[in-house]
Amino acid sequence: MNAWHDIVKMASIGLDRQSLVLPETEGTADRLLSQLDTADPERSLLGAAAILGLQQQAGRVPTVEKGDRLSLSPPDRLPFCSPCAAQHLQRMLAGEFSAVLPQWLEAIAKAKQRVPPEYLPQLLEWGRQHPEFRAVLFPVLGKRGCWLAAQNPDWDYVRDFDIEAGTEVEVWQTGTIGMRQQVLQRLRATDPSLARNWLESIWKQDKAPDRAKFLATFEIGLSLADEALLELALADKSKLIRAVAVDLLARLPNSQFCDRWRDRLQKYVKISCNPSLKLEVKLPKTCPKEATRDGIVPQPPAGIEAKPWWLLQMVAAVPLDFWTQYASPAAFVEMLQEYEHEYEKAFLEGWAIAAARHGDIEWGEALLDVLPSLKGYAIGGENSIEVLMQVLPTETLEMAIVEILEYDRDRLSKNHPAICLLRWCRYPWSLRLSRAVLDRFSREIATSKDTYNWGLRSAFLDFVYSIDPMMVSEVVEQLQNAAKAGSYWAQTVDEFLEILQFRFDFYRAIDNFER
Repeated sequence: MNAWHDIVKMASIGLDRQSLVLPETEGTADRLLSQLDTADPERSLLGAAAILGLQQQAGRVPTVEKGDRLSLSPPDRLPFCSPCAAQHLQRMLAGEFSAVLPQWLEAIAKAKQRVPPEYLPQLLEWGRQHPEFRAVLFPVLGKRGCWLAAQNPDWDYVRDFDIEAGTEVEVWQTGTIGMRQQVLQRLRATDPSLARNWLESIWKQDKAPDRAKFLATFEIGLSLADEALLELALADKSKLIRAVAVDLLARLPNSQFCDRWRDRLQKYVKISCNPSLKLEVKLPKTCPKEATRDGIVPQPPAGIEAKPWWLLQMVAAVPLDFWTQYASPAAFVEMLQEYEHEYEKAFLEGWAIAAARHGDIEWGEALLDVLPSLKGYAIGGENSIEVLMQVLPTETLEMAIVEILEYDRDRLSKNHPAICLLRWCRYPWSLRLSRAVLDRFSREIATSKDTYNWGLRSAFLDFVYSIDPMMVSEVVEQLQNAAKAGSYWAQTVDEFLEILQFRFDFYRAIDNFER
């Protein structure tokens, strides 16, 4: 369109270097151009640009996109959540009470409901930014959410969960790493042997980080039939793969790996029972090469010396019956504490890892009193203390914490044994534990000298996500009576009550408020 180009050229050069000459055209555009007041060149130039620009847009032929037509979203069977529940979601997505969103998603999934479509883009973006919560997000997306995610590469992670039954073989061969991991995990639950064959078939060709993820699924259905592949992984060049192999082999008490560690530990640790239980430790000056080949990491992390670090890993690798043939778990723990053994922490940390690996409740209960003093080291990507806390029966764990809260009269602090244990209890608490925590904190707040003590107040705020929301009326009355107006605790209590009230409200709105 020459007239349009003439106007653009004239505007680019500027009217201070040339006179305004309106282009000639036809039809309505020419009639409108003739009505412009050329006595005001700048105004006329802008008017001409508006007229000709609009004419150009009106005359443009629509672009025809080539390719397949976008398919429609499949129908959904799940009902939407209530409008009130959707309002709660809107507030959380806007940044208010956002830490509660995972609980809201779990409650919606439990109620077999889904989110309204207008919130799907924000939720999918939230899932992209928070990979640790994708598993709880997926069930509430519905068919519409999965369809929408397929239109945006940034939301491709949804495909890892949206796997139809009967497509496992195809997904294993052509899917993303996340999809293949999900398929292998499912297969380990139903046919561990076939899952092992699948992994063996690609062992030499896939990248090490991917193989490590695949191998980690062997925790499901783990047996001695997996030993040969795990021994192969133990000799792999990748540290990631070796670490996974060590963790899995240590869970097989009858494996050759555990036998080798039994033999080694007998050289370094002498156990005697007469006249009393005793542990004598003699470690080598350097970490043996054969120990390194069997998974020992020679270089210790910060906060622990080399020899205790080696011993810790050895103790963690040996089945717990190595010790209980001599004495009970409680006897070993009491002996270490009574004699202030040089390697006390190494033994306790190692036993905690072993107990977590084997799900040993007796050892877990014996270690319960000392858990607050332990650091906890990673096994399978999780902290050993947190895993061990999951092994213990909830009733046993909560009873122990309640007893500490009721009988330990020391002032609360961030390092108080009850506070340390409660930090690991990241699940909905029973009414009994909730009430015990409320009573103890109410006394603490009422008698506080109002020092800053941010560590304790921070722990208190963390607990609001676990305390039973059905207690909201009781909590409001107790805490408001305990907190002094204008104090540090008053600010913290107000924030605590806001969050608890919100939790109560959204559970009630989901029509599945079961406690």
